[in-house]
Amino acid sequence: MGARLVVEKDALIRNYLKLRDTCGVEVIPVLKSNAYGLGLLQAAGIFSELGAKHIAVSRVGEAELLSNYGVEAELILLSSSDSKSDIERGVRSGATLAAGSLLSLQLINEAADRAERKVRVHLLIDTGFSHSGLRDFEYEKAANMLPALRYVTVTGIFTQFSESHAERQLFTELQNERFENAVKFFTKRLGRKLLVHAANSCAAVRYPETRYDAVRIGSGLLGRLPAGIEAGLTKIGRLECDIAEIKLIEKGRYVGYSRQFKTKRKTKLALLHIGMSDGLAEGKLPYGRKRFSKLKDAVKGLAKAFGDDRIYGYVNGKKVPVAGKISQHCLALDVTGVDCAVGDVVRFNANPLFVPSGVERVYV
Repeated sequence: MGARLVVEKDALIRNYLKLRDTCGVEVIPVLKSNAYGLGLLQAAGIFSELGAKHIAVSRVGEAELLSNYGVEAELILLSSSDSKSDIERGVRSGATLAAGSLLSLQLINEAADRAERKVRVHLLIDTGFSHSGLRDFEYEKAANMLPALRYVTVTGIFTQFSESHAERQLFTELQNERFENAVKFFTKRLGRKLLVHAANSCAAVRYPETRYDAVRIGSGLLGRLPAGIEAGLTKIGRLECDIAEIKLIEKGRYVGYSRQFKTKRKTKLALLHIGMSDGLAEGKLPYGRKRFSKLKDAVKGLAKAFGDDRIYGYVNGKKVPVAGKISQHCLALDVTGVDCAVGDVVRFNANPLFVPSGVERVYV
């Protein structure tokens, strides 16, 4: 068998329930980017079985796919758009749409009119992220527009935090203060209760005051929060591949591209049909940049120069290093002294988010 991403279903469920109990409010699973690599349809099916009231996505194609799949939860399309075609597709999907501009409100109403249906809308508030979102000087005009938009029903309001993962707290607190002002304004003007949601995975854990009616959880479902943020979650996801060939080579032979690895003894290699095209990267992407990050990176780079920066696999309970560079579709493991054979399973630590959608997802 080739490469596959193994997803531990029970651990995924435990993470969801753990976050729901910790936060004490509704957890909205955010299934953007192929459900953070878990597989959109598979993950949506699990959360539907768990009784999720809402499921959030970021692209209209994801909303269409889940709608056609028959997901019972209310779908929330988190990305606002001023594109007529995107809005028309969103309306047809039946999803709740985000409105982050005065124009998007108008276009949603027009598309809903043509479709002869009312559309639920969540107002997206820009509190400092500076992408989509209504600014404070637009609140009054938006509120004045809404009574005339016969096909738009505002049912929620939300914002997006910029750095809830960072050590510094002031900007997140400032964003939350701005958001509270927006919630008060629109709740008063509309005269009804709205579904209020602001916290992403990091904010849900670190800032209880941002939990409101619901929290939007994506990376937290995988148990993969930035270092230093502890929530008692289990990391989910591993890459697996079977050994395709065993080979013995003598001392002094180069292995792989660029001749970066040379055997120092007679070496037993296990050859696998897995590589960078399956998400097995040679490095990790930084979660975010902080002050002095260049200095920190330089120090880390120096440490790596004198340390062991190899990538490891696990075969029959043994930790074994990759020998040479990882190719697009194959690699070699140094299994000298390890009892293994063709067909044995090798496991690699991997973040599902970086595993391409073409790799098979296997739920266990």
